[in-house]
Amino acid sequence: MQEKRKKPSEKSFVGLFWLNKDHTNIHEIVDLKSFDVDDISQGNNISPDSNHSDYIPIPTYLPRGRVMLIGGQLVMYVGLRCPDSAIDMILQHMGLLKYKEKIIFHRDAHWDMRNNTTIINSNDKIMEHINQDSNKKTFKQEFNWKRNIDEEINFREIKAGKIASGTLFRSSNPLKGGDLRQKKGLLAVNAGIKCILNLEDNDSVIEELSKDIPWYNKLYVEGNVIGLKMYLTIPSTDFNKKLKKGLQFMIARRGPYLIHCFAGIDRAGFVAAVLQALMGASMEEICNDYLLSFRTVDASPNMLLKQFAEINHGKPVYNKDLQIAAMNYLSKDIELTKDEIMRLIDVLGGKFKSRSLVCLFWLSDDHKNIIKTAGEVEIIHSDIIGKNTIEPRGMHDNYIKDSYKYNRGRVSLIGGKVDVSVGKKCPDETLDIIREYYGIEKNDFLLYKTGDYDKTV
Repeated sequence: MQEKRKKPSEKSFVGLFWLNKDHTNIHEIVDLKSFDVDDISQGNNISPDSNHSDYIPIPTYLPRGRVMLIGGQLVMYVGLRCPDSAIDMILQHMGLLKYKEKIIFHRDAHWDMRNNTTIINSNDKIMEHINQDSNKKTFKQEFNWKRNIDEEINFREIKAGKIASGTLFRSSNPLKGGDLRQKKGLLAVNAGIKCILNLEDNDSVIEELSKDIPWYNKLYVEGNVIGLKMYLTIPSTDFNKKLKKGLQFMIARRGPYLIHCFAGIDRAGFVAAVLQALMGASMEEICNDYLLSFRTVDASPNMLLKQFAEINHGKPVYNKDLQIAAMNYLSKDIELTKDEIMRLIDVLGGKFKSRSLVCLFWLSDDHKNIIKTAGEVEIIHSDIIGKNTIEPRGMHDNYIKDSYKYNRGRVSLIGGKVDVSVGKKCPDETLDIIREYYGIEKNDFLLYKTGDYDKTV
């Protein structure tokens, strides 16, 4: 990042600028470059070396613009709402008023303040950019809070970047909160949650507290809830070690996924932010989602920005480096393998909607639905590469009395190859249902049909 340059009043400059929210004052001008009449007559190109996001991670919280010299022609980019008085103020400050009649103006809403988000509206006090330690920049934000979620429940879908719809959710702890537990449960059930990363509790606490919460207990008993008991030191060696365990657990299971801590703010907020960054979200999108969890008028994304700086070796993270910073954090600090990171991207992007596992299953009389599963054991990519053999736990009769009265089957891993066993009457269309449910590639399994698995009256 270049240092800001102070301009002598007698020179003319191109550069980047921000205005305050009502366009009455210049908030900041950066990356200034001087030029003279010879540059115009000779058709030179002079422009800022950087973008607004190189100076402020969330550049759209103020109206902004840029001035460039392109082939000797001065070009100015401003927002649709920028008044002429503000343009004159900028031109005067940059020594450009004498060229005003020859400047080409490009107006576009891209340069206006983003005041139509869930966080900002026209009555808000806008985010103020503050210099700290020379080139380091941070934010302080004050706004009139516009509530659109229940602050105690804090349940919502995470949609930023390329995260597939209906895939990832965050909330406060569904096991706690008294009467609010029922509301959280309804939201989770309606979202179809099938896998939970509990960042607050360990397994013994989950086992005890979930006894009164059937939907949560069912997922826990089925092996689809992991208790990580992560502390508030974010990030840290212990936090990173447990996050690795949680993400490996997540990519081996069927979504949609729910991430929660106690309030769904700090630990869940950081993990959600990293996953959003991995999926290509902008810092503005990430901070907008992060701030939805707060109910105070002085809520700020400063803590999140500081955490991103910590995982980026103490340097602020800007939009152009955001996804790379997330990948580096997951590979170097969390120590996920390249294959695990790519699977995480696929899972969040909706390409792999199901977990991979072996199990026993029962089918409806018409073979159109899986009505029950049991004996589930997860398998991961290394099991296939290692040509392992993994069988479901137990037999059908261990779970349902008179199991022969149902259409049924099993999924096993035999020498690294997925084996699907079904009854002779099972139609081919049902195989697609089984394959989709258990995360089996279409042409990557062995099929065995036997009358032993057909319903016997």
